[in-house]
Amino acid sequence: MSAMLSNVSWVGTRNDSKRRREKREKELESAVAELDSYWSAMIDAKDEVRIDNEALPLLLREGALLVSNSTPNSGKTTMVESIANERLSCDTVHIVSASSLFAKYGTQSDSALEIMMHDTVLASAIRARSNKDCQSAKVCIILDHFESFLPLSRVGGDPYLPVLNSMASYLSKLSSSLRRGVEFPYPSCPLYNINLPREARSIPVVLPVRVCLVGVMTCNDGSALFGSAVDVLGGGRFKVPLPTDSVRLRCLEYAFDLADISLSADAKKSLHELSSMATWVCGGGFKVVASELKSRVGDRLANEQDLKDVLRIDKVLVRQSPSAFDPAKFSTVGGNALAKKALDDALALDPKKRRLLARLGLRPPSGVLLYGPPGNGKTLLAKAVASQLRASRGSSGSSFVALKASDIVRPEIGNSEKLIVTAFEQARVNAPSVIFIDEFQALFGERDSGGFILGQLASTLLQCLDDVSRWAEISPALQDDVDGRIVVLGATNAPWMIDKAFLRPRRFDRVVHVSLPTVNDIEEILRVHVRRMKLAKSTSIDEICRKMKTYCLGFSGADIAALCRASAVRCLSSGTPHEGVTEHHFVSAYMHDIVRSSNDTLVKRLANWHP
Repeated sequence: MSAMLSNVSWVGTRNDSKRRREKREKELESAVAELDSYWSAMIDAKDEVRIDNEALPLLLREGALLVSNSTPNSGKTTMVESIANERLSCDTVHIVSASSLFAKYGTQSDSALEIMMHDTVLASAIRARSNKDCQSAKVCIILDHFESFLPLSRVGGDPYLPVLNSMASYLSKLSSSLRRGVEFPYPSCPLYNINLPREARSIPVVLPVRVCLVGVMTCNDGSALFGSAVDVLGGGRFKVPLPTDSVRLRCLEYAFDLADISLSADAKKSLHELSSMATWVCGGGFKVVASELKSRVGDRLANEQDLKDVLRIDKVLVRQSPSAFDPAKFSTVGGNALAKKALDDALALDPKKRRLLARLGLRPPSGVLLYGPPGNGKTLLAKAVASQLRASRGSSGSSFVALKASDIVRPEIGNSEKLIVTAFEQARVNAPSVIFIDEFQALFGERDSGGFILGQLASTLLQCLDDVSRWAEISPALQDDVDGRIVVLGATNAPWMIDKAFLRPRRFDRVVHVSLPTVNDIEEILRVHVRRMKLAKSTSIDEICRKMKTYCLGFSGADIAALCRASAVRCLSSGTPHEGVTEHHFVSAYMHDIVRSSNDTLVKRLANWHP
């Protein structure tokens, strides 16, 4: 924003004020030439002379800025207002709310916007003129809910469509005028002026002013951020990142101090972990949490359960961020022993291995491709990696960003690429992070045969993977520290369709085969699911798992889970659900309800594939 407020423009009390000033300047050109000759003569005479050239205009560029974020109520407007007041020392900070403007002026909102902005700038310039120490006024105009000023989703027949088109045209004209340093546009329909007396408007005066125009908007997936409609500002764009775990912790501590809330020993110990789990808290939410906690505890110390209640840890989150995920650990992922060991070795999840690699001048890879038949736990393994990073980090959390083909593909041109870049930016802010891309071959196949759009997607992801490696090189401490680590995992059941560029070093350095479970893996997976079920007294977990593992040869992990669900349904249908599930229910479900989903040809081809 400081760069946006570095230039001088002019604002006039009348439509012809600027022209009148330019005419007077031309009349003064001869006088200025004479002064210049006199000044040169005095220099030759070794004397000093000072010429006051404040009357000459300083035609420099103006700036405009667009601030966006994917989460409402995240403090964007408050941040801009604070920067304008404290850092830029603006004389006037004026916030224009779209809802208030439309509610008050209706279909005349476009004219009202022009008049309001012009009068705000002019009034500030007049006040600054009365201050002899002030050269020019500093004005910051904030267009809150900027997307509401633009015809982004309007259709023909909407009565407000002409108004919004007029607003967009005016903002484009304003931004262009400020960049060229011409003049702050005079209202096209000056029906009334709010801040300036009528007698003052009759005097043609033009005053210097420095303007910073800021648009604040919320865009859920970043698509509106790069649309042509928001180009009316023509300035820089800045996306406010989601608060990191450490930032969220400091904000909560500050909010608690302001509310005069004291925490017990157990609450202080768990605050770090709880704050990392409360991903919905941002912006004004910190004040809301502190206020709710104060009303709950009063003057007593707030304990750990109080924090869980106000942070909604035990409830459904009000707004789930993309970084929130269901925790899974390697111990909760049945089977896949070889795949788990390969992931552990490839990513050096053990801190001791990571430090040993750092001493050797090496670093663990940041990308691993998981390939194998569908339904064998590739997504669970990716979540387990994120949980392992969280456990290595300590009490704070980690983020898991899951992307699928249906999430990435967007009908608007450029939005899919933006979504990929945004996911990597979010992962970097909330590191340590795991980015999991499912159905990898569907989008990132051979670029020569995938068409222009898929080729653009592949190029964008390749650049993001290179950025992850570059971030690690910029911060060598990440080699032996988990806090800033980013791991990219891809999952596919057709690895031969993937573009070979992804399998080069420093991208997906390692590939891990997640095969069908073996007999021992089947028994382990059965134990994970059967342990959660109510069995009949005459049936034991060991007996069920030992007998059913031979039936389930060739089953995927998803097939085994479906078998357990089907046996529970048969128990409910038997009329005696209170007695629990028996071996008979499992056998009946196997015989009548479950069909093996794995394809033998695909399984064999995957087993024989090598990058």
